[in-house]
Amino acid sequence: MVTNCDHFQNLKYRPTLPYAFTEQGVAMLAAVLNSQKPMGGDITMNEYTVTIAFDDEARKWYAQNDDIPIILEDGSLDVLIYRVKLAAPEMLEINNMPHTGVHLVFKEKSASGTLQTVL
Repeated sequence: MVTNCDHFQNLKYRPTLPYAFTEQGVAMLAAVLNSQKPMGGDITMNEYTVTIAFDDEARKWYAQNDDIPIILEDGSLDVLIYRVKLAAPEMLEINNMPHTGVHLVFKEKSASGTLQTVL
């Protein structure tokens, strides 16, 4: 048995580009993007500023934040930032402080005492 599928020839190429979203999809996306409430419920972001500086005498970077409380040092800035990101939520939990939605801001303290945002 052979089926005649000539009517599919017209469907092979479409003269217009396909739409990426339906009207309903665009409306839902716009509602989410314009919403003031974060996705997933009431999530509070807790921002902590971590001061980092280089100790010339010890030849090491150190990081500290009095709110968390945390003081760490390392020879590599990248490793230090990684260690702070790992330790901060744990230290907050140990000290019975909110430890979800933690946002760390790293500021480098220069020799003159001014702070400059690193991350």
